[in-house]
Amino acid sequence: MAAKSLKLCVASEINAMLLAVTIGIGLGSVAALRQNSALDYAVMATAMTGITIPNFVVAPLLTLIFGLWFAWLPVGGWGGGDLSHVVLPIVALLLGTSAGFARADAVFVCTNAAASTFSSCAWPAQW
Repeated sequence: MAAKSLKLCVASEINAMLLAVTIGIGLGSVAALRQNSALDYAVMATAMTGITIPNFVVAPLLTLIFGLWFAWLPVGGWGGGDLSHVVLPIVALLLGTSAGFARADAVFVCTNAAASTFSSCAWPAQW
């Protein structure tokens, strides 16, 4: 029983990390390339919010909203690893991580682009 739960837990964490890296780097790159646009401000504000709110606050809120109020997803058990049972844990794990990746990638892209001659990214140099 514990081995099966550990397998599902590790698989959920790996999936969450892969999605967080993909989403975070994608959004961070878009925000860096569209600097000072509404999209940049929205991505960075969302990233900072995602970084500051811990997972132990996000997970119960997601469970409350999507599991109890809307009744879209189950709130307990693994369900044998069924997709509907692992969506909430994966989303709760990836939100803060993807926000961190988005913020870090935006700074990285602008820092490296600022060193080139064709860059419009200047804000990391102001820090």
